[in-house]
Amino acid sequence: MKGLLTFLAPALIVFALAFVLQGGVAEASPTHGTITITVRDYHGNPLPDAYVCLRNETACYQAKTGSNGQATWSGMELLELYDLNVTYLGRIVREIPGWNYSRTGDPNIRTGVFDVKICVVSAGGLEAVQGASVGIMSVETNPDVNRRSTTQSDGCVTFQRLPGNGTSYQVNATFQHQVFNLRIEGPTIDLSLDRDNYDRTVVELPLYRLRLTLQDRSARPVRDLVVNLWRGEKAGPPQLSQTSDASGLAVFRLLPSGRYVYEVAYRGDVIYTVDPPENLDRNRDRSITLPLTPITLELYDQKNKPLTSYPPPGFRLTVRFFADSRLYFEATEQSSTTINAGYFYDERDYRLVVLFEGQEVFSGVIRAEDVKSGRVQAKIRFGDFSVALDTAGLYGNLPKIMQRAVLRLEAGTYTLQQTFGGGLTTTLRDQPLVEYSYQLLIDGSVIGEGAVAPAHGEARQVRPTLYSLRLNASSLDQRPVAGRLRLTYGNELVGELELSREGVVIDGLVKLPYRYVFIYEGVEVAGGTVEQQDLESGRYTIAAAVGDVRARILDNAGKEPLRGALVSLTVATYGEEGATD
Repeated sequence: MKGLLTFLAPALIVFALAFVLQGGVAEASPTHGTITITVRDYHGNPLPDAYVCLRNETACYQAKTGSNGQATWSGMELLELYDLNVTYLGRIVREIPGWNYSRTGDPNIRTGVFDVKICVVSAGGLEAVQGASVGIMSVETNPDVNRRSTTQSDGCVTFQRLPGNGTSYQVNATFQHQVFNLRIEGPTIDLSLDRDNYDRTVVELPLYRLRLTLQDRSARPVRDLVVNLWRGEKAGPPQLSQTSDASGLAVFRLLPSGRYVYEVAYRGDVIYTVDPPENLDRNRDRSITLPLTPITLELYDQKNKPLTSYPPPGFRLTVRFFADSRLYFEATEQSSTTINAGYFYDERDYRLVVLFEGQEVFSGVIRAEDVKSGRVQAKIRFGDFSVALDTAGLYGNLPKIMQRAVLRLEAGTYTLQQTFGGGLTTTLRDQPLVEYSYQLLIDGSVIGEGAVAPAHGEARQVRPTLYSLRLNASSLDQRPVAGRLRLTYGNELVGELELSREGVVIDGLVKLPYRYVFIYEGVEVAGGTVEQQDLESGRYTIAAAVGDVRARILDNAGKEPLRGALVSLTVATYGEEGATD
């Protein structure tokens, strides 16, 4: 038979008077009826399947609680005193001697039945263990308790409605490590359940924490480092990996005891390997100093002027560091700001390449000793250069007109625009020394284009595209005409020349629209525009208002032609005489 323990609680004794004496004999109240009580666990929840005994001198009147925790007796002596006890799973969980039912209430009986909370933690209680299997057993109950459940994210599990009052239980926990395929067992804990310990049972498993503090040569924490770990020997891909946080911490939790190999990787390099391997039999804290140095890149132009002193916003530069042939670091930054390249593994050389609009402005080797200093300097191809406009071979007054020309330089998305002025030379300062495509413009018309590759302190020449144009003049009856031709651009004279009947070729023209005036015998007989497409074709014919004049001379009456009459025709400075036939 199971042993029984008494749950200690204040005795409730209700004394009832059957009679009230007041100058005679009082009326008797009803003495028989129905008794209903509600049995609750320690936490106030209804307790089903409990057996309640109301015992008097002659018998034990027993009832079983339903799902609502209620037990009911009919035909009971309502004013009698009973010894009340509650049995659950074969254990007495509440006793009340001298108990009396109150007619006006629905008594609630609180028992020593508990929801038992068990938590599983790692060694030293550092970490909650989620997913552990927890078992609780007792042979003092009827039937025996043998339950098992799995811990939640807080590492705890709750077993509901277990009888206490000193009932003995055995608690155990196991954990199946999925990564290492190991079953970890904890100690068996004996639990004598009562109200002082139902929520305080902790099982500690032999699982350990390895906490690594990663720091650079100056003992500053380094974030975003990857730590790879293997149990036993390093073989195959890492079994576990962690990345260091802003405090430089990389923490491996819930590790079974054993031998571990770990290494620190950064930007594709293994920069540290533990030697000898770590024998883990307790929680470990390690500080590791790594061969890492934060790099600041300082860029100077060909005058040794720092690019940070250039006026903002500066230039967008792409910086690339290569370790052997592997890209180690890349960033696009404004040259007006200091370029922080982050941490570098400082025990090897690097090749640095700086690009502007995809064109290389620096390429060189950065030595390990410079990397360790934390300060890397590079003299890149930025500086001053000048561009001269070559006007050799231009026709007439075009060299003077070229003083109005605008130089437009383009490298990728970067554009420069400068005017030449009277000296036909422009100087550009603090500029990238890369290959540019250029255009020469006058009043928006492109008169030349090509490519130019400047060098610091040197001059480069650009020139417009020159065209040759054959000009002819023809009369109204399509006969060649000789005369004088005047060309202008805007309000400026380009040139004046004699146009023979065979025509003339003008060399050294640029692609502009020209106004012309054609003068025949001192009279302006044609005017118009030679368009830019005419220069491309290379030919242009002037339609001159020149033709033969036929006059018939009549007598005074206007009837008879006069033969041998002398006729004179004068137009401006043109004059000619002839006799009629």
